[in-house]
Amino acid sequence: FVTVRFSVPRAEAVRRRREGLPAAEPVEVQALIDTGAQVSTIGPTVVARLGVEPFDVGLANVPAASGIVPSARYILDLAVPHPSDPGVEPLQVPQLDIYEVDLTQF
Repeated sequence: FVTVRFSVPRAEAVRRRREGLPAAEPVEVQALIDTGAQVSTIGPTVVARLGVEPFDVGLANVPAASGIVPSARYILDLAVPHPSDPGVEPLQVPQLDIYEVDLTQF
């Protein structure tokens, strides 16, 4: 597991500010980086903490969750901080297409 940070993309943060909506603070969680996965997923608690709305519903192939499951889709920024040196710039993956899948039972 590694520490990752999810945040809303800059354009969404600007839109929220213009509309007088509360800013979404980045959410830091422990994550499994599965290099063989077909999709990136986050759980419903991360979605709730960010306060984001899905842009679409898609089908995620999640074998551990009985195969293909309908899932809300979000565009989020992902950052992976350096594990031992906070002075090093984190790895940034902007505007990542992410599916919401509850994997807490695993």
